[in-house]
Amino acid sequence: MTTTIEKILDKKTVSHLENLFSNTDLLKNFPVFDGKNIRIGKFSIVKIYSGFEVHDVENNNLIGFFYNRGGAIAFVQNKMRKLKLEKEIQDLDYLIDKQNNDCKFYKHSINTTKNHKHRISLLARLDLSEKSIKDARTRLQEIIFN
Repeated sequence: MTTTIEKILDKKTVSHLENLFSNTDLLKNFPVFDGKNIRIGKFSIVKIYSGFEVHDVENNNLIGFFYNRGGAIAFVQNKMRKLKLEKEIQDLDYLIDKQNNDCKFYKHSINTTKNHKHRISLLARLDLSEKSIKDARTRLQEIIFN
C-alpha cells in the first residue's frame, strides 16, 4: 500500500527525505521558531525591544546583540560552523540598521521639503541607502546558507 507522499514523489526522493529527517545531527541544528524566540542548536535568539539577543543556552551566556534577525542568525550559523566572520557580520548588521534609519530620514525629508534640488539629492541618497541595505542583506544570506 502506498502513502499519499509516495504517490506524489518517487521512491528515491521519499527515501532521501526519510534519511534526512532520521539524521539527528541535522535536526538538532534545525531552526525552531516558537513565536518569539528562535532556537538553533545550543543557541537561542531572543527578540527584545531594540533588536535581538543571542544566548548560549548550555552556558547561560549572552554572547551577542544584533539590530536585525538576519545578523543574529548569521552570527549563530558562523559560531556553529566555527568560522571567523563575527566582525563582518556585526558590521553588516550595523550597516543595515544605520541605512534603515537614514532611509526613514530621507523619506521624511522628501515629503516635507519644498526645494526641488534638495528633493533630487535626497532621492539619490535614498536610492544609495536602499542599495546598501539590499547588498548587506544579500551577504548575510550568503553567510547563513553557505
